[in-house]
Amino acid sequence: MTERWTGEPLVDKSQERIEQEAQTIVESWKNGPVVIVSGSSYKMAGLKQMGMKHAVAQPAPEEVETEFFSRFENNEGRTDEWIAAMVAREKVKYAIEHGAPDNALVCAFDTVVLKTDDWGDNRKRSYFEKPESREDARQSLAAFFLHIAQDKHEKEIADTGMRRAFEQDPSPERTEEWIESVLAIGRPQSLIIAATGIAVRLPGGGSRIDALPVVVRLQPHAVYAYADLDEVEQFQRSEDLAEKALSLMDEGERWRKITTGIDYTDPRIIELLQLKEVTAFNHYPPADEDVLKGMPKDGFETLLRGLARTQAEAIPTNKKL
Repeated sequence: MTERWTGEPLVDKSQERIEQEAQTIVESWKNGPVVIVSGSSYKMAGLKQMGMKHAVAQPAPEEVETEFFSRFENNEGRTDEWIAAMVAREKVKYAIEHGAPDNALVCAFDTVVLKTDDWGDNRKRSYFEKPESREDARQSLAAFFLHIAQDKHEKEIADTGMRRAFEQDPSPERTEEWIESVLAIGRPQSLIIAATGIAVRLPGGGSRIDALPVVVRLQPHAVYAYADLDEVEQFQRSEDLAEKALSLMDEGERWRKITTGIDYTDPRIIELLQLKEVTAFNHYPPADEDVLKGMPKDGFETLLRGLARTQAEAIPTNKKL
């Protein structure tokens, strides 16, 4: 007996077909109206490079970001990497409420630099905002460098103790690579952690906003060199380094427009701080420097593709059997 189609949609899709449909959906979003909630020419250029030729800017006032951070009294509250995505989400929400067309893809990006205190269950991350003055930037940056140097010193002591314990109780699985992985996970706070949040409202999506943070972790080896100095010397070296770094940002008062006051993608800053990116897991690829510049095109493309894939999977394929 032959089974007959009853009129209900049947889904029978290969992964290849889903990917093809997802690509078609993404292209339709890119070719349609796009609103970026930013006045940044760099971010607008990033959208154009991604093929969003009809993108227009609808910046949100600074108060949107300021009001968001004001909800976290004394830097308390959710201060992990997701806070960057939450700020971007607030900007998209503002655009939706202030005239962004319903048929437009609305997007926003925001970068936050985080500092980590303590570890384990007591770990707490706090965020930096854009400095209000150069002196504010210098003091904040010097304190950040001092914190990293002191934390690095504590980490070295803890790592030495753990390594000795491993040596006293050897086992075949405790290879040097395994030990290094354990030490890296155990206390990874002495880093510069920068998160760029991506938020998007899809065309016809109403008030629904999807968001994603993309994170870069940087080791400032110039600051690590201060780890074994006494506290007074650490403080003086951190002050001097902060001043040198900010002096590279003085032209056009660039420090005023950047979280912590310095651009971690500037080759001079990279050389001065001896920056090196580290990944959370060995199999993760290095992040694109666009994350630090506040416009992670690869991350945005990944988010769009994931959302399009979800839509493609939900589109029925009708078959008569």
